[in-house]
Amino acid sequence: MRVLDKDFNILRVNDIFSTLSGVSRDEAIGKKCYEVFRGPMCFTPDCPLTRILAGEKRVEYEVEKERKDGTRVPCIVTGTPFQGHDGKLIGIVEDFKDITTHKQAEKALRESEGKLNAMLQSIGDPIIMMDKDLNIIWSNEIAKKTFGEDIIGEKCNEIFNKMKEPLEPYPCLTLEAFKDGKGHDREIKVIDKDGETIYFHCTANVALRDKDGSPSAVIEIFRNITEHKRLKEQLLQAQKMEAVGQLAGGIAHDFNNILTAIIGYGTLLNTEMGKDDPLKNYVKQILSSSERAVKLIQALLAFSRKQIINLRPINLNGIIIALEKLLSRIIGEDIELSTVLADEDLTVIADSTQIEQVLMNLATNARDAMPDGGSLIIRTESVTFDYEYIKTHGYGMPGPYVLLSVEDTGVGMAKDQRERIFEPFYTTKEVGKGTGLGLSIVYGIIKQHNGYINVYSESGKGTTFKIYLPLIKSKVEEEKSADLSIIKRGTETILVAEDDA
Repeated sequence: MRVLDKDFNILRVNDIFSTLSGVSRDEAIGKKCYEVFRGPMCFTPDCPLTRILAGEKRVEYEVEKERKDGTRVPCIVTGTPFQGHDGKLIGIVEDFKDITTHKQAEKALRESEGKLNAMLQSIGDPIIMMDKDLNIIWSNEIAKKTFGEDIIGEKCNEIFNKMKEPLEPYPCLTLEAFKDGKGHDREIKVIDKDGETIYFHCTANVALRDKDGSPSAVIEIFRNITEHKRLKEQLLQAQKMEAVGQLAGGIAHDFNNILTAIIGYGTLLNTEMGKDDPLKNYVKQILSSSERAVKLIQALLAFSRKQIINLRPINLNGIIIALEKLLSRIIGEDIELSTVLADEDLTVIADSTQIEQVLMNLATNARDAMPDGGSLIIRTESVTFDYEYIKTHGYGMPGPYVLLSVEDTGVGMAKDQRERIFEPFYTTKEVGKGTGLGLSIVYGIIKQHNGYINVYSESGKGTTFKIYLPLIKSKVEEEKSADLSIIKRGTETILVAEDDA
């Protein structure tokens, strides 16, 4: 404390002031106030003495004062009028409160808050904090990038689920944490700022409590498991397809043995019958049906990857070029076929006949998906599977591959259809218009060639099949073409079949 007269002279100081300012009583008394424990208010209208002389009854402010040794001390200064016995104003009494410790604590708190905020911001998962009314009161930058920059102050259920009330039928994690003060976690489904559905494993814990110990804020951490769920579904689908394939292969082998006997005895019976035997037509029907059953068995064996294949190096581009005219006839004149082939030779170890079957099956499906016409594009390119690609997509072995894409502009498929599209006997076509074996055969052939096949499709947006086959560095085995003899001339009948009216 110190006492000043109206001319800024120091009349009295106490020991605490001397300790605080570093100036003894004898040094201080008689000097001007601005010469001892000087501050930034000196010679300004904010000077406490000036304000008291102007009629203010009390002045209080926070300021840094300069000690005798030049160091600065943060203080709370309070100025009040100093009056004589007659009530006349003599000067001012100044009280100084050292707030160094308080300032250090504030600084430490700010630093701690800064570190905590930096730590929360560095976490790669969205983090938000909500009050009892489910208003978002804080979030890290990842949360803003995921759900929107303006989420502070919004209701969490409106941001995450576009709902007016908390998520049902499950109890809201945040409300549960507010209710019992404990941590809760659950897998949830939310909608991001772009309208995409994302799956999270969400953990909710009490972050702040009021003076009574009741939760006042809950913090939620969102761990994105969308990719994990996708890979899990792929694994389950692969396991299901493997099980179905084993079942189909086992049935096919057993059924093939039975058919062998039926065809064998039927052939013997047909041989023993005379040309005019009235029962001969029935035997022919038995043999014809048996042949169709054999083709069905071959399809099942192809799906189960137990069909015998003739593998050799082939140029995939060459197969497509040779098959292009046939594919054009398969899909019809109202569908435009175009090929976009890589400039380089793409050599794979494959059975050319089965690769042709894959292309014809996919072309047939594309035709059926475009009843009013459209376009079919076949592309080839070389790609490389690295470990990052395998980690992201959940399949493959590292190395070079040929990517064969078959893309149509047809009706597309819904999600539930895409998930079952490769299953045997599953078809999206009307009864009598499809066996449901075409794509299962394609699946089996690609797997037997150590390849991978994916389908990308949406209702009304067409379908793209992507096939990956291991690429090799090898010269293609050229088949020796037989010498064509001179065509004999004569009188012949030509049959022309045209499906376009």
